[in-house]
Amino acid sequence: MSASDSSGASLINHWQRGVPVYRAMLERPGIEPRIRQQALEGLSKLNGSQPLTELIAALDRLDGRPASTQPTQDLAGMLAKADPKSLSSARVDLERLALRSRNDATRQGGFAALVRADGSAQRAWELTASSPQSRIDLIRALTG
Repeated sequence: MSASDSSGASLINHWQRGVPVYRAMLERPGIEPRIRQQALEGLSKLNGSQPLTELIAALDRLDGRPASTQPTQDLAGMLAKADPKSLSSARVDLERLALRSRNDATRQGGFAALVRADGSAQRAWELTASSPQSRIDLIRALTG
């Protein structure tokens, strides 16, 4: 563990793990994906919630926050790979992320998760009918 570690990742990894530490592990830049996954599981256990619930909450906290691009992209990628059955049960939240988030990566992750939940892009395509920006986000989610 080096005092010069600018990301703080090694320090966070060695702290006593509670809600603030797990949130930092999810939301700070420079954290490895496996550590983010551990943090997600830890938060779920501590809060008595589902990992998907904690993942959506983390994306909400990061939305529009300066210097949050890299962690948001990581978390959106995790969202897009979540279990389709779990994603289906969170459809309202996924639509909100896809349509109303300020961050491009969050919107695109929301659309990718919707497509995964549905098994096709048809419903997401219909959802974007009235918004050119939403249609762009959906296309980027499908091609990115």
